[in-house]
Amino acid sequence: MALAWPAPMYQHLFLGHGPPPSGLADQHTRLAAGVPATTLRRTARPMVADGKASAFRCGDKSSASRVVLGATAAASAFVFSSRRAPVYGSRGMVATSQPLASEAGIRTLQAGGSAADACVAAAAALNVTEPCSTGIGGDAFALFYNASSKRVECLQGCGRSPAALTLDAVLKHPDMVGQSELPPLSVSALTVTVPGAAAAWEAAVDKWGRLSLSQVLGPAIELAEEGFPVAPSVARAWQASERSLRWAARGQPTPFLPGDRAPREGEIFRNPDLG
Repeated sequence: MALAWPAPMYQHLFLGHGPPPSGLADQHTRLAAGVPATTLRRTARPMVADGKASAFRCGDKSSASRVVLGATAAASAFVFSSRRAPVYGSRGMVATSQPLASEAGIRTLQAGGSAADACVAAAAALNVTEPCSTGIGGDAFALFYNASSKRVECLQGCGRSPAALTLDAVLKHPDMVGQSELPPLSVSALTVTVPGAAAAWEAAVDKWGRLSLSQVLGPAIELAEEGFPVAPSVARAWQASERSLRWAARGQPTPFLPGDRAPREGEIFRNPDLG
């Protein structure tokens, strides 16, 4: 079984049980490992992985599993030299930019979930723990490869323009006063599509999962309601976005600025409304 789960930041990650189909490991991907036990390795070649939510369920102890870690072609000019040792496992792996999100994926696998279940669990947890990078308000895309049937299935969670957003409505919108072009995505809702991530999560779990959606989203809901310590990199990005968050709130309170500021490193952040 293989799953590629590009979450809202358009990540590329491919994982598999058995060899990938012809053409899957192209210039955008490189084979990271192919050994009897599941292996994830960071190499010295241009493996600048842009995947945020990436979950692995790569077979059992008796099955040869291969993990293909993707890097975009744009990253080919960069060399990532790592001194980290390979990570070995026999029942599956989860890799994200946040340990708590990886834990959510691991818990999902341990509960009997599939790779799709774990990917959605990790993506949802990232929505909570790293809201400055990914979220339920974005889009999501997935490639699913089944080695037994040698078929690749695609799931497209790309949002469309709102049904009532006519050209006339756009031109009369206050954000277009004195403008001849649409304003940037960061400052106007006119350039925002209907989010497709939530529907994609539901469809992936329904089509390829083993658990219910409520079970899969359970760890993320727990993090949102009970809180979590903000990671250093997230705190820096969050603080850099304070001005944009205030602008988007239009003078109203926002859960993303508790105490009218971004959470600092190590502080416990809660977002029960999101949960």
